[in-house]
Amino acid sequence: MLNDDTLPEILQYASIGTGDLAALAGTALTLVGERPATRPIRPMPPWTADSALPFMSSSALTIGRACLAIDELRRLDDASAVIYMLSFIALGGNHSTFSEAAATAAASPKASEVTSRLRNMLASSIPGQWKPARIQDPYGLRVYPVVQATVTASLNSLAAQVERSMNVAQENPLFDVDGDQVIHHGAFYQASLSLELDGTTLALALTAPITHSRIRMINDPETNFARPFLATGPEGFSGLMMVEYVAAGAIAEIRNAAQPASVGTLVLSRGAEEDATFASQAVHQLERSVAAYRVLLACELIGTIRLLRHRNMIPHLAGIASAAATLCAALPDSPADRDLRSDLAIADELLDDLGRLTVAE
Repeated sequence: MLNDDTLPEILQYASIGTGDLAALAGTALTLVGERPATRPIRPMPPWTADSALPFMSSSALTIGRACLAIDELRRLDDASAVIYMLSFIALGGNHSTFSEAAATAAASPKASEVTSRLRNMLASSIPGQWKPARIQDPYGLRVYPVVQATVTASLNSLAAQVERSMNVAQENPLFDVDGDQVIHHGAFYQASLSLELDGTTLALALTAPITHSRIRMINDPETNFARPFLATGPEGFSGLMMVEYVAAGAIAEIRNAAQPASVGTLVLSRGAEEDATFASQAVHQLERSVAAYRVLLACELIGTIRLLRHRNMIPHLAGIASAAATLCAALPDSPADRDLRSDLAIADELLDDLGRLTVAE
């Protein structure tokens, strides 16, 4: 199928975290020619029971989707650090939140790693001595290293669990060649994977309001050194007001997706299967959350670039901030009230490139 770019039809339901039964059974039927594929395929010979049952008892689809979600979220995690640094500079943040003492006091996994990266990014981005606008920043700037560290830690933990799941034979029954036996077991029960997926989605729900806090600061004349919503023109112009509403809608989606799938249960198959992990639902919720997180970061990016331009700070940036600003030159440089959908689309396309800047550094 991969070699011939011939794909089966994959349906959404009938996976409950104990094997992607319907999706993989449909794939098998496509392989043997009983279902159509996206392109013609040479059918395999019919399968026997000792191949059919383990094939459709796998959680390969859920695990594969988790891999794709991890890959995208890693890029967004990197992009978030760059966008945060741009907002930090534009809003005159207090760099004491990046200190080693603050990272140690956080007692949070990955906090030292996140603060160290931010400290290095700020040092390379602002030549000379940095003067903060406030002694004590709002949470959107002050607690980012701690909150984003939970995203990084949760993401790493999920990746480790997915790697373990990929490298063992969890299918039921298990053909133990060395022991010359067929084992009916419970290893297919994706409890750990479901919990890790839920944990990562919850971590995104935790960091989302902190991101929105920075968007609010960018729009607030008490912190943005400008008019409300960075508006220009006559009184009553809305500026970036609706971008804040779009961000709020994205947060609502993330919060809705953060209801843990692993707390669900169901009795099936006449009582033979009296519980389910719903890992397949958990990965679907993570995918929804990641998509909404992209929107949220795009909203912040639009605002922070407009604020940097308003304050004429971009020519004075260096290092990673300057490289990011150069990439963001693709964003329209017009503060007038207008349809901002194209701005959001451009910002969304910039996220992956912004994330790669931290890798290059």
